[in-house]
Amino acid sequence: MCSGVTDLAIPAIDGFELLTRVRTNPRTERIPVIVLSGWADGATSQRAIAAGAVAFLTKPCSPDSLIAEVRRAASRWNDANRARASSASQ
Repeated sequence: MCSGVTDLAIPAIDGFELLTRVRTNPRTERIPVIVLSGWADGATSQRAIAAGAVAFLTKPCSPDSLIAEVRRAASRWNDANRARASSASQ
């Protein structure tokens, strides 16, 4: 399972543009992306989720919280892949 963790404030493009590019590329559209950001307002987290993030964490973030989100994302990704495989075999 592959996943990504990104900030919203990154060089060259912002995190929202990164999410858009990941979600619109057929090769990467299913990769779960977790946003870890210093921007803690509700509008920003809602925008990130709407753009395709599977979770939004605010800095500072404990390693345990990040690990828990990565595990949740992996579990959802595995469940979705099992469901797709099951549908394809029927």
